[in-house]
Amino acid sequence: MVPLFKFFFVPKMASEFYLNQTVSWPSFFPKPSDDKEQWLHKLDVRRTLRVYHRRIKDFISSDRLFVLLGGLKRGQMASKSSLARWLRDCIREAYVVKGKEAPRVCKAHYTRTIAASWAERSKASTLEICKVATWASLHTFSLHYRLDVVSSADSAFGRRLLVNQKKNSEEKKDM
Repeated sequence: MVPLFKFFFVPKMASEFYLNQTVSWPSFFPKPSDDKEQWLHKLDVRRTLRVYHRRIKDFISSDRLFVLLGGLKRGQMASKSSLARWLRDCIREAYVVKGKEAPRVCKAHYTRTIAASWAERSKASTLEICKVATWASLHTFSLHYRLDVVSSADSAFGRRLLVNQKKNSEEKKDM
């Protein structure tokens, strides 16, 4: 059995700074008192990791966090392609749960882009975002990851207004 604290994270930028950086995970409502806190409690990364570790501890044979749960390689390190497939499946499932059609092209790395963009939109500083994402420079974020996460919604809103305006003007012509 591998103790939970022995799992390690290898950052994208394997410099001394990032390798020695402490990763801190917040705890969301360890003892939830209402429905909202119960819902947020399910997002608690620390709790989720403890539950995950408890479920795999009897068969894990790797010091990596994510391991294969079945098959001949059960308990061994999950490959990058397995992790990417799990993320894509999770993204698609999120769309299904919301009753929406999943994008035709779904890439696991896109979660990093969306998370960083929404973090910035939520007033996280670019320095905080780069530190958490283990990016070496602000340039990486601004060039490759900063999305205008609001503009598509604004565009959709604008399109709805224009379509409704057009319908209204056509109805007036028919009168």
